[in-house]
Amino acid sequence: MSCGMIETNGFYSEYPDNSWLLYSESSESLEDYRLDSMIDRLDPYYEAMHESMTLEDLKSQFNSCNSCGVSWGDNHVSLDCLECGGYSLTRPCPLCDGECKSEWTRDVSMSHSVGKAHWDGECTLSKDDLQSVPSFLAEDILVQGIEELSTSS
Repeated sequence: MSCGMIETNGFYSEYPDNSWLLYSESSESLEDYRLDSMIDRLDPYYEAMHESMTLEDLKSQFNSCNSCGVSWGDNHVSLDCLECGGYSLTRPCPLCDGECKSEWTRDVSMSHSVGKAHWDGECTLSKDDLQSVPSFLAEDILVQGIEELSTSS
């Protein structure tokens, strides 16, 4: 017998806390681990499993700003954060400042990777109507386009 076990009427138990039992019946042996001892031994693993993130947790983390930590999925935003850009997951068209009534969606992957807000959408104003948009809006779009080109090269 090894591991400091003692024999009691055909049963073997680990000494001194009875953390497992071995029952011998003729030539066959059956190990029967006590449930409470197993739970005690597995408790750290059980807790670690339950601390892992669920799919919903991952989605929530993905839809949150990496820079300031606000949750875009909950429509939270930081006005002074470049990655937030002043909006959560949607925003009015940045080309015409929402005059076309189209809604643009955040490119979350790109926003995370470059640390600045990026949007997908199309302005539905005609070219004539778009020309009446103040020039500072057009300049912002031009600067954003140049930055996108420099990051993709």
